[in-house]
Order: sequence, then C-alpha cells, then structure tokens
Amino acid sequence: MLDEDGEWIGHCPRKYVFDAREVDCKAELEIFVNKPRAVKQGVWLKVFPSVLKEFILCEDIRKRPRRIRI
Repeated sequence: MLDEDGEWIGHCPRKYVFDAREVDCKAELEIFVNKPRAVKQGVWLKVFPSVLKEFILCEDIRKRPRRIRI
C-alpha cells in the first residue's frame, strides 16, 4: 500500500485465514471510486490498518474518491 506521496506504508494480510496471503488493495478498492459511500460496508475495510481506514473514511464525502485512488 502506498501513501499520498507514493511511499510504501505496508501490507494488508488477511487476518481470518491460517495461511495469510496479501490482499490486492488496489483491486479491492477500485469499485469504491464510483461508490464512495459504500466503502463503509466493504469487507476488506476490516483488515486495513486503522491509519488507512481513517484516511479513506474522511468526513468530507467528496474527498473519498480521490483518497481511494491514492
């Protein structure tokens, strides 16, 4: 996963399986670019680090699509 500046911030392992595999965050978040309000119901949001959740779920709904793309 990358931050706004394109710097690597870490991996998002699946926490509910015994053989942990990396989640393709980009692919999982792409659907929410067009439906930013639906991101709260996204299954993968649970496994993201709290810093990333706070970044994506900002109060201003108009900023969400851009933050999801980042």
